[in-house]
Amino acid sequence: MRFTFCKKNRLSELTGFSNSTFKRLRRREDWIEGVHYQKMNPRTIVYVPELCLDYFRNQDNPQAHQRLIEEYLQWKGNLLDPGAA
Repeated sequence: MRFTFCKKNRLSELTGFSNSTFKRLRRREDWIEGVHYQKMNPRTIVYVPELCLDYFRNQDNPQAHQRLIEEYLQWKGNLLDPGAA
């Protein structure tokens, strides 16, 4: 799977939820920094929409969501170390 990044407005369009919901999920640590989102600077956050959408789809199945997280981390690692693939 290929993962993408987006800002809060696009994530809101995809999910139907508001930025205040995203902020609450970050503060409660339901969403993991470096996995579901990344702070680019103090005012800019980008999200991985595939993981955020999967979080909502699999709230009752954390093991399924964890599998996608592991796939993302492997993908991310391959980006950082192309020789590892």
